[in-house]
Amino acid sequence: IRTPATDLKNKNSVKNDAGLKDNGPESLPTGFFSYRESLFASAVIFVLFAYTAIAIVIPFALHNNLYAWDGAGLYFSSWYTKEYLFPEPIGWNPYFLMGYAQNQFYPPLYPYLSALLGQFIPLEWAFKAILIIAIMLMPVSFYFCGRAFGFGKAKSAAASAFMLALLFLFPGNYYGGNMHATFKVGLFANAVALVLFFFYAGALMKMCQDKSKKIIIPTALFALIILTHTVTALAALILLVSFTIWKILDKGSFAAPAALVSLATLATLGKHFLLSFFLTAFWVLPAVAKLGYSSVVPIGELAEPAIIAGVSIAVLTYSIIRKNGFAPIPLFAILVVLVSSLANLTGVAMHPYRFMMYIYLFGAMAAFMLYPGVTKQKEKSESELAGADKDGKKNRAGLASTIMGFLESPVRAISKIGSV
Repeated sequence: IRTPATDLKNKNSVKNDAGLKDNGPESLPTGFFSYRESLFASAVIFVLFAYTAIAIVIPFALHNNLYAWDGAGLYFSSWYTKEYLFPEPIGWNPYFLMGYAQNQFYPPLYPYLSALLGQFIPLEWAFKAILIIAIMLMPVSFYFCGRAFGFGKAKSAAASAFMLALLFLFPGNYYGGNMHATFKVGLFANAVALVLFFFYAGALMKMCQDKSKKIIIPTALFALIILTHTVTALAALILLVSFTIWKILDKGSFAAPAALVSLATLATLGKHFLLSFFLTAFWVLPAVAKLGYSSVVPIGELAEPAIIAGVSIAVLTYSIIRKNGFAPIPLFAILVVLVSSLANLTGVAMHPYRFMMYIYLFGAMAAFMLYPGVTKQKEKSESELAGADKDGKKNRAGLASTIMGFLESPVRAISKIGSV
């Protein structure tokens, strides 16, 4: 029997993450699986919020004195900006050594925001409030990034939980962004920049997939990263290069000739980079021009670069074969290995180990990419199918088909995994 629902279901036949054809849920009534996905995602995000607030935010707000290692310098910069520089972000500090340019060689956004809030509330609370907001937004940034790369709601939520758990690992390795580096070493700006980084990764993917090529949000995020943390800014630049390479090699994702698609996307990426540079030039250009007055000591190395490169090449190959749009992530890891290796060979002062947290977190996303769960495209297809059912005749799937569909769905998932 031909109905609007069956017509739309045939029209919207899609492929899942494993590249296998999936014509939508045949046993489940339309909308049921989507509702279950949303419920699971909401529950996971709520648990992550609750755990983050209880285990991290409340103890930090009540007890931390902000004087741990690098944190002391950042807090002093906030105090000096508030007391002597505000509303200017950069100025001369005569109180250390023979004087130096405060906030000239370290991005000024965190101290400046602290000084701005410090005009209304105590500086200590202003300083903590910025980090607290960033910590609470960490699972949201991971979820947003997963959705932008085509993960379904449940998969994005599960990936967010796994990625947040990774931040509690590596107690002896202060990579930056992980909780031990944030609260034991005081790498507060790094933690804030990490959140912005994953929002930026998702925004870049959306920009590359959007026909309108809206650049405002990714440009604002890139500019904020540059003004927050130098290593993360370099990571964001490497990510932008990986997206550019992906679009150069891409055969076209939209209903247009491949050459036109590539040129349009590359032009958008170029405008995005230039606008980001212009927004931050007031700090970037003087910092680069006066770099000779700074002193940077090379610290640490990238952990197991050969393994990172090998796994990344394997994931990149899989992504290219499946055409799942995940290629920029392994490209990012490969470029990080190349940049770190070149820095070691040329003697450029860098802290390569600070890239590790980004590689680990993207690695978690890659692991979930390999699982053939529900995709964002499939969710959209099911949503349209549900709308067609509502406008058409009464759904023929009763209680029995609902129960059977619920029992059969794990079997279908297992069979798909075995077919990969």
